[in-house]
Amino acid sequence: MKFKNYFLLLICTLFFISCENPWMKDILDNFQDKKGYGVIKGYNEDAGYKIGDIGPAGGVIFYIDKAGFTMSDNGQICHYLEAASSDFGITYLWEAAGGLDILGTATALGTGRENTTLILAADNNAPAARTCADYNNYGFIDWFLPSLDELILLCSNNKSLIYSDYWSSSQYDTTSAWHHNVVLGGVSAYITKISPSAVRPIRAF
Repeated sequence: MKFKNYFLLLICTLFFISCENPWMKDILDNFQDKKGYGVIKGYNEDAGYKIGDIGPAGGVIFYIDKAGFTMSDNGQICHYLEAASSDFGITYLWEAAGGLDILGTATALGTGRENTTLILAADNNAPAARTCADYNNYGFIDWFLPSLDELILLCSNNKSLIYSDYWSSSQYDTTSAWHHNVVLGGVSAYITKISPSAVRPIRAF
């Protein structure tokens, strides 16, 4: 009889911990992002993230919003911005040839991911956007070139930036795009797309 009870207990335990069990899947879903990387959804005090902490993708947390901000590409509510742990060199052009009008880019918080998609849809080899989109760290592949407002937050809250000029994913006009200068007191300006600047991939969660 005891053996039977132990056997039944084992079967029940395996059932409840199975990822195929809908009850357990509901619990696990709260701890996974849409790509299944095991990132806690939403703002959570217990996550313990502070500005400057190492994020789930091995980058640096540089922005926290308890209320959440909306990503323009899919309506996802995010609470954190995480930057790659180091810069890419200051040799990247915004666009490969220059003069291509990328319609629909914006400057606001939450638009950088969509901006990056729009840039690459028009110019698949756009150096700054392509470098960020191709970045992969700890298996996370959802990096993007920040919008102007996201870039300003990055430059204000991240002390590991080593270059002076950084590209945003926000177009100004057909021939120019926004960048941000860290050295000159944090000045944003638009420059020609074929000027070289540094890039720092970011991600939202």
